[in-house]
Amino acid sequence: MSDPTSRQRKVFYVLLVGQFLAMLDVQIVSASIEQLRSDLSVTNEEVSKIQTAYLTAEILAIPLTAHWIRRWGIVRVYCVSAFAFAVSSVLAGIADDIDFLIAARALQGFAGGAMLPAVFAYAFSAMSFEERPRNSLLLSLSATLAPTLGPTFGGLITDIGGWRWLFFINIVPALWSAFYVFVKTRADAAPEPTTSHIDRVGFILLAFILVAFEYLLEEGTTERWFNSDSIVIVAFLTAICVVGFVYNQLRVRNPILEFAALADRNFVIGLVMLFTSGITLLGGTFLLPLFLGEVLEYTPTEIGLTVFASGAAMLLTGFTIGRHVHKVDPRIPMFVGFALAAIGFATAGNVTDQWSGNDFLALQILRGVGVMIAVTVAQTSMMATLKAEVVPGASSLVFLVRNLGGAVGVAATSSLLTVWTAQYFAFLSNGLGQSGGLANISRDTLQRQITGTNNLENEAFGQIYADLVQREALIMAYQDCFLILAIGAAIAAAASLMMRLEKPA
Repeated sequence: MSDPTSRQRKVFYVLLVGQFLAMLDVQIVSASIEQLRSDLSVTNEEVSKIQTAYLTAEILAIPLTAHWIRRWGIVRVYCVSAFAFAVSSVLAGIADDIDFLIAARALQGFAGGAMLPAVFAYAFSAMSFEERPRNSLLLSLSATLAPTLGPTFGGLITDIGGWRWLFFINIVPALWSAFYVFVKTRADAAPEPTTSHIDRVGFILLAFILVAFEYLLEEGTTERWFNSDSIVIVAFLTAICVVGFVYNQLRVRNPILEFAALADRNFVIGLVMLFTSGITLLGGTFLLPLFLGEVLEYTPTEIGLTVFASGAAMLLTGFTIGRHVHKVDPRIPMFVGFALAAIGFATAGNVTDQWSGNDFLALQILRGVGVMIAVTVAQTSMMATLKAEVVPGASSLVFLVRNLGGAVGVAATSSLLTVWTAQYFAFLSNGLGQSGGLANISRDTLQRQITGTNNLENEAFGQIYADLVQREALIMAYQDCFLILAIGAAIAAAASLMMRLEKPA
């Protein structure tokens, strides 16, 4: 008869496959944006919705999963979710228009979001206390490494088989993990049925808040915020729903989210850091492949291999430092980690079209090492001072806030990139047009560079000149976006110093 501990460990490893797939698919399309735009005739903003739809649906599934686990058990929830993930991956792979793809990605994100808490719950409830430190490290590695490796795998897969295989590749491992877990655990005792009812009102309000929030982030800048009637209406309704949601959560017996953990100062500060790390990790993972493809015109494989440096840095950091950073004052590694990430993003604040993949090494290594250190320690430190009875509800908040930060990072960087590019284009065009001699010198120089003569047709020259101004405006917008991410990481570094050392409750 097999050792129960050995069997549980094997089951946990297979569950990690599901978690890795769910997190990998957050950014697996990043290196394939040009191919998606070409095949489906979509814009950068619509491509970003392929990712934010996934993240938003994933966020919605996370608080519901706690209820499902109490009612049907970890294994049943995971197996059904993994099967649904495989089916939705098929739907995403056969999509022939952007709306169908976004809908399929939302279904895929919902299924993936249900797998994440199930894996977490198995690691900390079904396995022994002695296994928890190793499980925590493996969970952190999977959660931070998978989104970073997404563009690498995605680029290779797209060049080999096309972008549809970004989704088809999930089918076999998802189905295999569901089958394996079911077979290996079917002899375990079934959970006692519960009579708890889901908070439907809270779920509906939360769904509206998340969708409205994404709409405001994606459309607010282009609609000039409160100069737009639609933005004003959505913002007003969102504010009402937020108040209603908080009131509802405080009075119902089985709330979607439990706010008791928010009374703990360390936990709240940890949420701020996780939210910011979500913005910097996923926002940066969205921004860099976009720059490589749009400005440097890299192929998906070249993009994937370029961004692999960040994933490699995370992997090495997790195995070499992950077991030792907990031996020191946690504020030190958290501050150092986020500070390194801030410095990394700041190095790209002067990016130009003359950069190559190697010029981004500092950004990727500093971000990878920094985020891995900071997030691993933050997750442990923020939970250490909580009372045991609030830990389950706190876990849902952790997943929700971290993924919400990722959704904000993708939506905000995409929106800001579009708006700032347009503003810089107008600024450069007006500035050059009003500068007289400078504009003429630039024009004459450009003519000689392109044709070697001064006989370039005005219309052709005007188009080339506009393209160059547009390109320069785009690069300046990228510079600002990288600096914004640097500021976000710096804020998280400062927040880490506000944590206080206390013994666990």
